[in-house]
Amino acid sequence: MAGATIVFMDMVGFSKKSNVEQKLLVESLSDEVWHHLRAFLKPPLQTPEVLALPTGDGMALVFLHSATRRWSPPTIYHLLYVLQLWAWQQTTETTDVALRFGIHVGTVEIITDINGNPNVCGDTINYAQRVMDAANPRQVLLSAAAFREYIGMASATYQEPPFGPTTAVRLLGPLQVFAKHGLQLPVYNMVCEPPVPWWNNTDPVTAHFLLVSLSTLSRDITDSLAEGVQQAQALALVQLGDEQLFEALQNQTLILPSALRRFWVFMPDPETYASLNMGRLWIAPDMLRDSIAAWREYLETLQERSSMTQIKLALHRVPPLWGGLFVDWDRPGGRIHISPYLWNRATQDSPGYALHWLGDTPSEIYEAYVSTLDWLNNTVPNLLSETRLTPLAPVSP
Repeated sequence: MAGATIVFMDMVGFSKKSNVEQKLLVESLSDEVWHHLRAFLKPPLQTPEVLALPTGDGMALVFLHSATRRWSPPTIYHLLYVLQLWAWQQTTETTDVALRFGIHVGTVEIITDINGNPNVCGDTINYAQRVMDAANPRQVLLSAAAFREYIGMASATYQEPPFGPTTAVRLLGPLQVFAKHGLQLPVYNMVCEPPVPWWNNTDPVTAHFLLVSLSTLSRDITDSLAEGVQQAQALALVQLGDEQLFEALQNQTLILPSALRRFWVFMPDPETYASLNMGRLWIAPDMLRDSIAAWREYLETLQERSSMTQIKLALHRVPPLWGGLFVDWDRPGGRIHISPYLWNRATQDSPGYALHWLGDTPSEIYEAYVSTLDWLNNTVPNLLSETRLTPLAPVSP
């Protein structure tokens, strides 16, 4: 096992270029890398300190660590600088050439490939590729390990050559980005200050991705959902008279956990509901009143038995655009099951989806639903009490 810094790069949109363009770009990129790293790729009478592994549309550069060699930021940054500038200079009115980079530090296994050349394998190079996959065109992302290696506790601003004196790079993060297979990675975005046209300063697009899973019927209580409910510390239900969850609680096929600390139920006000023209409705206004009464009786009994649980039943007077079940929504691992109400379609037949909080921080879309629940909680009073409950705390890890 050997320590290494991996600089993984590829050319965005490479497969869409003609065969002639692909050949010329690969040869030109290889020449550029060789020009700047030849002393490390084939040092006289020594073992190479850098391995260059072609990937077709780019390459992985493996900077090997040793007792006498710890790579410094100027070496890595200079390479990034010249290659980003090279790609910009290859761009014409008809052809766009853009590189993206992922940098990671870890251990690798050095092997000999089928051609007798040194190569590497292991999780480190795979992780470096995942970091690169999350980058925008003309963007450089560092993993948390690479950030610690080259920045550590020092300033996240670098203004030494090849940058400076008027240009600096700053490491922004950590940002949570999505890679393949739903993997969420903390990365740092290397940005230029002031901005330059050949370097992308925007947030990675993948930082705004969201893991969404679909459900066939929005009101189905699947095994995974039932398990989540029965282990939750906080539950909130925004609904339109759907009785499946209520019936499961009543007949005890679904058991609320003893650790439950919050249980909120929001239902539409019957008068407001009766004035809506939503096509086919799942429940008539009179049935909605009966449902509210049944929920109130159930929750009042639950409140008597569970003095440590914050229980709320409230009626809202806004059009019910969607229903939702919030499970531990304010901490990592939380889930929000959303059921949009489709016009002229029974609500139990409307498709649904689940939002998942993965990683340390939730996505902006996930936070938007939590913000809506916050607003709802703060604007409608609790039918079980004369006082309103404590406002929902901001989302935090």
